[in-house]
Amino acid sequence: MPILSVIIPVFNGENFIMNSLISLENQSLKDIEIIIIDDASTDNTIDVVNEFISKTKSNVKFLRNNKNKGTGYTRNKGIKFSSGKYITFLDSDDWVDSNAYLAAINAAQEDTDVIVFGIKNDYLYGQDSDIRYDYSYDNLITGEFALKLLCHSQNQDQYISPIPGNKIIRKEIITDNNVFFPNRNYCEDDEFYFKLLYYSNQIQIVSKVYMHYYQRPDSIMHCFSKKHIDDFISLFNNLRDFLTINNVFDVYNNDYYSFFNKCLNSLISSLFSNEQEVNMQKDYIEYLFKKILATFSISEILSFTDMQRIKRFFI
Repeated sequence: MPILSVIIPVFNGENFIMNSLISLENQSLKDIEIIIIDDASTDNTIDVVNEFISKTKSNVKFLRNNKNKGTGYTRNKGIKFSSGKYITFLDSDDWVDSNAYLAAINAAQEDTDVIVFGIKNDYLYGQDSDIRYDYSYDNLITGEFALKLLCHSQNQDQYISPIPGNKIIRKEIITDNNVFFPNRNYCEDDEFYFKLLYYSNQIQIVSKVYMHYYQRPDSIMHCFSKKHIDDFISLFNNLRDFLTINNVFDVYNNDYYSFFNKCLNSLISSLFSNEQEVNMQKDYIEYLFKKILATFSISEILSFTDMQRIKRFFI
């Protein structure tokens, strides 16, 4: 049984997946399995992966979906076929430092549930980068505190991102608590990691190693549609149901509403970054407001919205 399973969902990744695979093949941690799941690509992704498999000595499983299922479904399939004690995910256009996994596993204690390390934004095929999340010191924190860092519900010197590629997870936390990715195109990471950290006890922060988050212009992260808004609303309906079923909504309501504000800011930022036509911007904002008002009452919105933010809107 390998110590770590690395799950890579890919759709039409012929131009960039080899870079990811090479970074895994050359990890200082050798006891890993690489699980590649092709999500019914229509380009030459399969040929590129088969070429890699024919040359590598790494432990590789190559699976295929018979039709396009989306990232959430595909990652869940990878979990089910994994055999490692720990699991991590890597998107097919991203990569990791060569010592990232060894540093992370070595830092983990026996009861560590999730290991987190830094993230760099990379541009121009890695020729330019900037730090997105950086941890200066190793630190062992509680799951409860980690959830606050994810939700931005407490002002702190560092935060945790829902981006999957910089986290290593003890597989039992996923399977014992039935925590899997929702079958959505957007916001699936936010829901998965909120629930995962809710169930986790010990989170290990690892300093000075990085996952490289490639800022590809044609990525789904660099576009906008009403589906982004629908999935955003679905995220918070699901999280409300999750906390209510577990009888802890009152305990975590500050985290829930802080996460809503944090994700709403990201959604609006994405809208204005990716849609420049003013009438379309207005159409999206109107659609967003209608969806929010259908989900939250006015009194509830006012209860978790900063009055200074409302004041700035009108003045």
